[in-house]
Amino acid sequence: MPTYPYLYADELMDVLKKKHASGTYKSL
Repeated sequence: MPTYPYLYADELMDVLKKKHASGTYKSL
């Protein structure tokens, strides 16, 4: 199952993007 790590990385990137977005909104 070589797709699992990629799927996990995808979710991780999603979380990081959301965190970055919320952080940006907070600084605004």
